[in-house]
Amino acid sequence: DVTASGTARLALDLSVDLAGPKPKASWTGECTVRDVSAAVKGFKRIDSLRSTVTMTENVLSFRDTEVRIGGSRAAGEGTVAGYLGKPVVAVRAHGSVSLDEAAQAIPGLAKSGAAGGLDFDITAKGPVRPDSLLLDGRAELRKFRVNVPKVLHHPAEMTGALRITPRAVELSTLAVRTGKSDFALTGRLADYRNLLTAERGAPARLTGSLTSGHIDIGDMFVIDPAFRGQGVARPL
Repeated sequence: DVTASGTARLALDLSVDLAGPKPKASWTGECTVRDVSAAVKGFKRIDSLRSTVTMTENVLSFRDTEVRIGGSRAAGEGTVAGYLGKPVVAVRAHGSVSLDEAAQAIPGLAKSGAAGGLDFDITAKGPVRPDSLLLDGRAELRKFRVNVPKVLHHPAEMTGALRITPRAVELSTLAVRTGKSDFALTGRLADYRNLLTAERGAPARLTGSLTSGHIDIGDMFVIDPAFRGQGVARPL
């Protein structure tokens, strides 16, 4: 079942040139969506959606685009050239996600007890291919909490930030606490785009550190009884 309300407007000017050996179509248009709310049975309600999309036969552009679902918000703007063939993008997406609500909305995640927030601001430019698309931006976890009872005895709580540029991915102090244990991870993966090319090229370089005030393996991990007393923790 789907219910929706709001306004949408589409204007399109289409022309076809029949003078050449093959018909050639060209068009300009604009689609505007405002104050749209929608509910789909089994999913979280979309509280608000708006967007303005302009189009030609060569370029698709969108602006003033935002969706709100509960305590989450995502917005974006940009262009997609060559969208009918080999797309080249210049887009930005930014917003804040309530992981509590996301877990409740996605089947299978509700029992994980996922909570916290995720803030993001990412731009993407270039051809839509793993070895050509250039990413730049950040993502930040805020008091993320999750239960993994088959692996961890206690809920894990995490806070940290990820920064990505065309040259490197940097993890800035991912702090983790679970039960009696705490640790922090920092890392940098330079030239990561070398991993995405089919041809062998220059290597990527990974550096990082792990620091901890206290780690109790027995308190942290669910240990296979067959391995108790052998100093080995094996998540089930």
